[in-house]
Amino acid sequence: MGKCQFSVHHVELYLACFPITDTIIYVSVFSVSQQI
Repeated sequence: MGKCQFSVHHVELYLACFPITDTIIYVSVFSVSQQI
């Protein structure tokens, strides 16, 4: 864990701070949460 903070409005920051696999999971979960 680095000092990077992320929010749903700054996906690019998330991409820059975390591994791509974790980012895919994050985007998938976020997409599902938006549908509920």
